[in-house]
Amino acid sequence: MINNKNFLRNLSFLLLFFVFTPNLSLLSVPLEEKSEENLIKNRNDFLNKDNYLIGPGDQLQITFLDVEEFTGIYKVLSDGTIQLPLIGSIYVSDKTLDEATLFLVNNFKKELLRPDLFINVADPRPILVSVIGETSRPGIYSLDKDKDQYQYSGFPTVIDAIRKSGGFTQSANLTEVML
Repeated sequence: MINNKNFLRNLSFLLLFFVFTPNLSLLSVPLEEKSEENLIKNRNDFLNKDNYLIGPGDQLQITFLDVEEFTGIYKVLSDGTIQLPLIGSIYVSDKTLDEATLFLVNNFKKELLRPDLFINVADPRPILVSVIGETSRPGIYSLDKDKDQYQYSGFPTVIDAIRKSGGFTQSANLTEVML
């Protein structure tokens, strides 16, 4: 009799578990194929969203709606400024794209009647990384998609930095890699 009670209790628990637990296979989303175009689009979407901070080395595409002769690509200099017509040198480093747009509009209001402009990142600055430890050539490396012999789809990864430093040595312990 006790054996039947335990059996019935376990059976009812299992039934309740399966009835009230969502079917995980229904929640899964099929993986879409990742093409190089999608990866580049995702990278550009990330760069042009509000979380990207402008810094020295970035090239910004600034589009003026009413004054097309001012439209162009402007490089952020090492001091964090860009040189613009009419207003000269403006500090834009450490600003998001939206903050920089608002800042430039306010500065151009002194010179133009209706300064409508948009800012996008045309070419992001290279990423500097320091690789130390059991690699062939430890040191500081610049991961720049245009100047490197390696092709990146999106932002460079830790593996790209290790590859650029010559790869692991024979005595490297791959289970103890730290960022």
